[in-house]
Amino acid sequence: MPTTERLTYAWCFDHAALHVFPQASTHWCTAAWSALDSTDRNKALNEKQNRFGAARFLDELPREQQLALRHIKPDKHHPHE
Repeated sequence: MPTTERLTYAWCFDHAALHVFPQASTHWCTAAWSALDSTDRNKALNEKQNRFGAARFLDELPREQQLALRHIKPDKHHPHE
């Protein structure tokens, strides 16, 4: 029986994109992202919309949400490949 790799979906506020990380690996993006509790791409995008609305970048969020997510902001930005 084939095994299905578990994935973590996350909205990246530096790249304004949905990232997908295999749960068993190191996350390749070290920018500011927030994990979404979803099992597939469409559900992840719906959750992103519910939690963050139309905001694509961190500075588009209300100040309260920016401060709550500040812990995800690294000292340096390393763009993904």
